[in-house]
Amino acid sequence: MGHELAGRRQNGAAIRALREKDRRSTADVARHVGIHPQALRNIENDSVNVHADTLRRIADILNVPLKAITRDGTDGGMTEEAPEPAGAAA
Repeated sequence: MGHELAGRRQNGAAIRALREKDRRSTADVARHVGIHPQALRNIENDSVNVHADTLRRIADILNVPLKAITRDGTDGGMTEEAPEPAGAAA
């Protein structure tokens, strides 16, 4: 799973609504996040999975908590890697 969000997805509609509420363009937010504007459009359309660090940068740029832009509304337990299954040997 790499750096993708483990078990959580972005809420593209919420990201777009917050960006538009702040009257910020796709290009402006994308530049501050460090991604291409088309990548942000894909995120807002929920057509790609977002890396955890990118989603955190989007939340920071929009000045909202991470839970405001995730599908399940939580930010607890965000990890870079998928958690080990229960009972896995170390």
